Amino acid sequence: MTISPPAHAGHSQPVDVLLLGSGWTSQFLLPLLNLEGITYAFTSRQRSTSTSAVPPPPGSSIHFELSSDGKASRSLWHSLPKAKVVLIVFPLRSREAVHNLIDGYELSHGAANWILLGSTGAWGPVGHFTSTSPIDTSNARASAEESFLALHRPEIGRNMTVLNLAGLYGADRQPANFAKKVATSQDKLRDKGSLHLIHGKDVARAIVGVFKALPERASSSSSSPRPSDAPRSSASAQKSNLLGKRWIVTDTNVYDWWFLVLTLSPPSIPHAARWVSELCAAHSISALPRAHSLGSDRTQAAPAYLERSLDGTHFWDAIGQKPEVPRCDLAQRGEAIAFQPVLDEMRLRDLRTKVDAAVDEQRVREGPSSPFEADKERFGLTYERFRSLLESWSAYLEPQATSAASESGTHPSASTSLKSAEGGSIDVPVALELAPRSVQSLNGSAHGNSKKRLGADHDTWTAQEARLKSFEHFKVHVKNVHLHFIREKPDYEEARRSGRRVIPLLLLHGWPGSFLEFLDTIKPLAHPGPSAPTDVPAFDVVVPSHTGYAWSSNAAVKSRSGSEPVQGEWSGSQGDLLVRDEATLMDALMRTLGFPYYAAQAGDWSNAVARFMAIQFPNRCKAVHLNFCPAPPPRLAPPLLSLCHLVPPPIRGIVSYFTPNSIKSLVESVAEMPRTLPRSSYAKQPGFFTVHGVAHRLAKMALGFPSLLDKDESTRLARAIEFQTTGSAYAAFHGTRPGTLAIVTESSPVALLAWIGEKFLQWTDQDPPDSEILASLTLWWCTDTMARSLYPYRNRPASGLQGVISRPENRIPCPFGYTDNPYEIMPAPKEWIRSTVDNFAWYRKHEQGGHFFAMERPAAFVEDVRDCFAEIWPIK
Repeated sequence: MTISPPAHAGHSQPVDVLLLGSGWTSQFLLPLLNLEGITYAFTSRQRSTSTSAVPPPPGSSIHFELSSDGKASRSLWHSLPKAKVVLIVFPLRSREAVHNLIDGYELSHGAANWILLGSTGAWGPVGHFTSTSPIDTSNARASAEESFLALHRPEIGRNMTVLNLAGLYGADRQPANFAKKVATSQDKLRDKGSLHLIHGKDVARAIVGVFKALPERASSSSSSPRPSDAPRSSASAQKSNLLGKRWIVTDTNVYDWWFLVLTLSPPSIPHAARWVSELCAAHSISALPRAHSLGSDRTQAAPAYLERSLDGTHFWDAIGQKPEVPRCDLAQRGEAIAFQPVLDEMRLRDLRTKVDAAVDEQRVREGPSSPFEADKERFGLTYERFRSLLESWSAYLEPQATSAASESGTHPSASTSLKSAEGGSIDVPVALELAPRSVQSLNGSAHGNSKKRLGADHDTWTAQEARLKSFEHFKVHVKNVHLHFIREKPDYEEARRSGRRVIPLLLLHGWPGSFLEFLDTIKPLAHPGPSAPTDVPAFDVVVPSHTGYAWSSNAAVKSRSGSEPVQGEWSGSQGDLLVRDEATLMDALMRTLGFPYYAAQAGDWSNAVARFMAIQFPNRCKAVHLNFCPAPPPRLAPPLLSLCHLVPPPIRGIVSYFTPNSIKSLVESVAEMPRTLPRSSYAKQPGFFTVHGVAHRLAKMALGFPSLLDKDESTRLARAIEFQTTGSAYAAFHGTRPGTLAIVTESSPVALLAWIGEKFLQWTDQDPPDSEILASLTLWWCTDTMARSLYPYRNRPASGLQGVISRPENRIPCPFGYTDNPYEIMPAPKEWIRSTVDNFAWYRKHEQGGHFFAMERPAAFVEDVRDCFAEIWPIK
């Protein structure tokens, strides 16, 4: 059936909708009426310049003027078309105006259905309101709307509906412009609370929704079929309760002005970030949007709370739709959407097949191809350990091997109280109270023929997946990247009652890690428990997957044609994503989640991400804790060069004039030479009277040679030197041949196991349980993480991370804390780390622990993070 477009009638033709007044709303409503096949006419106070007696062409307006009390001449009323629905766009402010307008029209055209566009000013400034909440009767406009609804007479064909619209925006009306007017200073922004908005597109959809709910018998226009005719009668029956009422119409959000000025784009207030950060600190607010006041609670007053909220969901439920524009800042910030952390079943089956085939192949081999290297850890993963992990992986992936924990959807990770090193108590997962998990690993006979599982019941991917589901996972679109993250919110109400501080905390993993490293620490950090002292903070914990890791997408690239190389959208060579860019993404994630400021914790290459976040966003990144910081030796500071600056310039000029050029050149060379020495120069402990000891003291006086290290620092530094010499080649490979490595490790899970499994074994204090390694291998293989995870290495300077850290402009400016683990791959002396930060405020040295601190020693990690930020968090 062909449906012709509607005829837009002049005065002589009946129409579906008559707009009394057009104005701003019409630019959204009229196109939608056209699309829906709904005929319309609209009035204007402007007179037509045409002198023709012919009715105006389709789409023309009808001249109509109405007095403030709703009166018009009978000829003007007759000039209007008969309509099924009359939409009143302008405000009515008295009972008299309501009656005059409706009587005037219906005396000429008979009973009609009416829609009045009202304002949410009908409700008071404090409280939570729904469409059925009592209105403010002192408001003249709200009182007129009540008179309007009192004329509802469906039995005679007159249905009355009031749409109380929130703040209108769209086209030339933009919230960014509103912000410029209402928040011209920090004091004015402080007094701003909640805001409710509705886009013009959704105003139009709301009007059409009411139109479609009207009884079919009331149609006034031609009986020609329209696209909306078929379902209308059944829809009307379902929506009969829509008529004769007033409805709050919003996009269903309660905006916080403080949050909104941060997320609008382009930024409308130059100092918004600093203003909001200072306001949140002044009022002890940890996350935005601010909580809603309970109204009757006097302690919940502005500006610490939002004192007004309007519920606009009921209207959209009544018409069976949702707003087309769900947020005014959606294009800039994206919505965090709940996400199920489930691997693709086909990928898992394919992985099981490949691993089983590799196990069978290894069983028929006589042994390693090159036996000399195969049993020596200094050459990499030993052959026996490789075979053991491979067979464990096969059992780990068995779908039949389910546990009671996985069947019930739980995992032994509920909180309990363990004794800390200082004798206090700390909440950590129950798993930490069990026997060491290395005993529960999947290790078994390296060459057995049985496929019987040898580990604990919960050492399967099935159980791991059930464990993952015990956390809330989300995805959010930030700067063209879809970021996966876990968020664990603390009990904000308990914190408010007890006076416990809540600190937003970003936990950043490294390579070859993932968010899995933090699973045993997330809940204890968020929920210290009611027995914990009130000076122990609770954390609003956010654990993202970096770009390209796990379920986060790759960095966006531009489309290309032909043989052109792929170009990225970031700041590196050919638009490559740099660590600085990743810092920008992580900050954008925290802003998207409503945090005006936050703390960051990081290890591995994420130490540079946290560093750049603190440098680039000092108003938001307020404190940093690291457990990895490969700080280089400090620069030499020759005292003689410093003394030269004390000599008055005229005297320096005279001396320079008479100094031979060769001497001046030597001094300049000394001044410009790299003032660092290799790590090995600090590792030895010379005796006081030895030649080395005397030479060191002379060098310290002449060249500013730093103090020698103590025995423990020398031991740890020796480990760093050994790692640089024998264990860091992987990073050079990542940076110079990432494409080759990606092809190799994606070709077989055996290659991935060999490349990554070695790191978990050699970079830790004690070997982690096989299940920890296999969970990472399974996640990485099924999400193609390996190839996508190499970008931090591609653009690394030749000097590596220490080259980045050593630059004066890269010093961390905010309060800083550090955990020193003895088996870290690149431990650095405390004073070396101090030279890379401005405010070294907290430090703790451990006698156990390696590179994967949160995974290896979750109880110690939780304790360090709590103690560190309890001391250095600058917002009280």
